[in-house]
Amino acid sequence: MRLVLLLLAACLVLASSESIQHDELRHRVIRSGNGLYFKGKPFRFVSYNVPSLLLTGDKGDNFVLPDTFDIEDLIDTLAGQVNPVGRTMPLGIKSTLNSNSVYHISGCREYNEDAFATMDYVLAYAAKRKVKLVVPLVNNEWYDNEGNPKNDWFGNWGDFAYLCGGNRSWSTFYEDQGVRLAFKDFITSFLNRINTVNGIRYGNDPTILALETGNELGAWEDTPPSADWTIDIASHVKSLAPHLLVADGTMFGENPDRIEPSVKASQFVDMFSNHFYFGAKVDLKRMNKDIQALAPYNKVYWCGEFGLYTKLDNYQTVLDATLESVSAGILIWSLRGHSSAGGFYTHSENGGQWESLHVPGWAERPPGFGPEAETLVPLLFEYAAKIAGKNTPGYPSPRKAPTILDTESGGDLRWQGVAWADHYQVQRAPANRGRNSKRWTTVGDNVIDNVPSGEAIFSDPVPAPDDDTNLQFFYRVHAVSRRGRKSRYSRPYGPIPAPKKVVGDLSRKLTTSIANAFDKTKYLFHDREAYDSTISTEPDQYLLSVSSLYPDQWTLRNIWSQQCIYDGGTTKPQNSDVRFDCNKLPRWKLVLVSPQSTVTSFQSTVRPTLCLQWDLTALSVAPCSTEARTAGYQLWDLTEARSAA
Repeated sequence: MRLVLLLLAACLVLASSESIQHDELRHRVIRSGNGLYFKGKPFRFVSYNVPSLLLTGDKGDNFVLPDTFDIEDLIDTLAGQVNPVGRTMPLGIKSTLNSNSVYHISGCREYNEDAFATMDYVLAYAAKRKVKLVVPLVNNEWYDNEGNPKNDWFGNWGDFAYLCGGNRSWSTFYEDQGVRLAFKDFITSFLNRINTVNGIRYGNDPTILALETGNELGAWEDTPPSADWTIDIASHVKSLAPHLLVADGTMFGENPDRIEPSVKASQFVDMFSNHFYFGAKVDLKRMNKDIQALAPYNKVYWCGEFGLYTKLDNYQTVLDATLESVSAGILIWSLRGHSSAGGFYTHSENGGQWESLHVPGWAERPPGFGPEAETLVPLLFEYAAKIAGKNTPGYPSPRKAPTILDTESGGDLRWQGVAWADHYQVQRAPANRGRNSKRWTTVGDNVIDNVPSGEAIFSDPVPAPDDDTNLQFFYRVHAVSRRGRKSRYSRPYGPIPAPKKVVGDLSRKLTTSIANAFDKTKYLFHDREAYDSTISTEPDQYLLSVSSLYPDQWTLRNIWSQQCIYDGGTTKPQNSDVRFDCNKLPRWKLVLVSPQSTVTSFQSTVRPTLCLQWDLTALSVAPCSTEARTAGYQLWDLTEARSAA
């Protein structure tokens, strides 16, 4: 009887194993020759790098775990692409260069359960949204101009070498057998982990399209990993997860021959890549050279990162070349999502020369939102369909309702945004009618939430009525897609007061006249030094001094001419004066002040604010103080003032 039970148990285990394997293969992207396939069809992709998906440095100076909202928003954004693929940054390794951050590897053969629990949720939610992920195991070691290691990102092999071998040298990480065994122990722990959310073993999870041996290993010209190391690591991965694709994390760089033939021929390595940041002309030569060098080995070629070009034509040229080549796909650097504190996370490259991308991209671009997003995001969306052999679909509809965040007034509304939302509609209802009131009035249309994380998105432009300045309201918001599809409304928030009515001689009629003027007028921007000089204002032209300060003391000058570069905190205008159409004005808030009022020494804690003093024929502009708010002056959003009129 005992023998029968043991045989039955063995059969059940075998059946369960076969069932898991069948389910894995049914949902896994596989390699056949130099192509990727999913459910029997070619699988090619154009999508994004998502460097803040596993750990994020966008919330402050240190790397921390993203929260569930951050994770879902990024994955929901990826899911809008055809054949959605995201590439993460490597797993974090405790660093001597940044000891205050959170890491996946907290010591030699020691792993951070909280960090991996967060990754469990990433993989489970990505599986739910049918998003595939490429996960690099370790980052390259980077050096400054003096040859000292630096930690611009995280997970450097130098950190691992130091934890397990006592120093950060190349030979310690790649050649010390004790360090290599420790690294393979990490891989074993990773692939054998059982996801606490969905119960799937990492090594069997088809959500992981490929495990990359590293990110930019060997950089473009540095010493690459040895062939022995790459093949040994890839073999170890395959021994634990035979169906999981392995991508060599060594870049072809400037010379595809730097990766040895034994690695290209290895049965354990499926994919090879390069990163393109040198302009279309240089990058296309490299792409063609890479593909030719890899052709005899019948392996998959793809581009792990590209971008930071100065012209849109460069992007299209590289995308066209990818489409026409054997490349499996290409991922742009890089995507940032909505912030759980409202607005978006932002990230700059090269001192602000390039900004991270935000979907779906807008013409209106405050600092942190690059000029290329408006045209580049639609281009990537179009080519994701093209490379997959499909017609370009309409932009996705918002799947979720926004969530209004805590606030004390309708003059300072923030909410958690929705992936692929083009804009939002804001409504309010008198509090005495309750949350389920049917007397909802639209106070904001076409409201865009492209503001840096935590900043106010909307200020109610309609003051409370004269006869009841203490009247309170509930507010609600819904998202609208670029195709006009609407999400559910947020849960009503309140009761809170609307902004107070403008004091002094400023009436709604005056406000309307200002709004109308903004619709018709071109403005002359002067830099701060020019402000104190005597300036005659021409008819129908108003003077706006761009002298307001951000909290970090960046002086804004000429930023909306798209000609300034900020580095370390100061802007460098190309020209001192710039004329432009008012419809392209930034969404600055205005403090409207009566002719008798005087306010000075303003420093913004939310966003650049202009104090406008009206005198019937011109607008006099001066820095305002934060006391303006508590003194009862009304904050007005320029865009909403136009729509209210």
